[in-house]
Amino acid sequence: MAENKWINAFLEAWELLTEIPVPAVLKENENSEIDNLYIISAFPWVGALTGILLFSAAYLCTIFIPVKSASALIGAITISLLSEIFIAGGNTFSLTGFIQAKKAGCSNFETAAVVESAANSSGQLNQIYIISIYLLKTAGFSLLIFYDRLHWIIIIYTLSFLIRSQLALWKDIRTGEPLFDSEHKDELIKYPWAAAAAISIFVAGFSLLPAAIAALLVSYFLLRFFDKFINERTGGVTSEIIAAAGTFSELVLLLTGILLIIRN
Repeated sequence: MAENKWINAFLEAWELLTEIPVPAVLKENENSEIDNLYIISAFPWVGALTGILLFSAAYLCTIFIPVKSASALIGAITISLLSEIFIAGGNTFSLTGFIQAKKAGCSNFETAAVVESAANSSGQLNQIYIISIYLLKTAGFSLLIFYDRLHWIIIIYTLSFLIRSQLALWKDIRTGEPLFDSEHKDELIKYPWAAAAAISIFVAGFSLLPAAIAALLVSYFLLRFFDKFINERTGGVTSEIIAAAGTFSELVLLLTGILLIIRN
């Protein structure tokens, strides 16, 4: 049944993108093979559910902590920490490894090794970088909560996972083959964008419709940037680069939301 294909694809995408395991009772219904079209199309929905979970955690803080500034700070700290725990491989430091490798003139295979090493590094510089990203996210989330724009979190993760879905269509620089491929090549692009647009507009509502459209445009230009900066220079990506690009996109979309909030 088509419904089972979509459900199984969502579960598959959930396991790929998050660190939260799928209950065994649900996995028993999985088919042996799922078309990559369904899995890629599920990426924005996984992002939306991730955003809803983070939204819920922050919302509980606003309920139980009466002081608005305190609830905003504690809620932001909570969801920043949860996002680091929930989302798989979101280490932005691997982007630094990518830049260093290309400046050094490394081959594609050497670049992949450098990026993987950087993503898993526990060195002091890496720790400083991760803490800096955490503090930036905490500051941004606290503003969203304080200005009653908490639902923007759902849009952030919907669109950042959309970007991951499109990067996953590029070639793996290790193998030269696309990470995800399907005979329905056009739909691999159309379906995730359609899902992300529908979710973003629904969550934003009429009052923040211009902001949602702006966020979609930002996502498009982020993909153009990644295509120019990464894909054209290396001829592909790695899973670590996709995760890093996703985290970078979260920060940009968070900043987009903050700027739009200040204007409104």
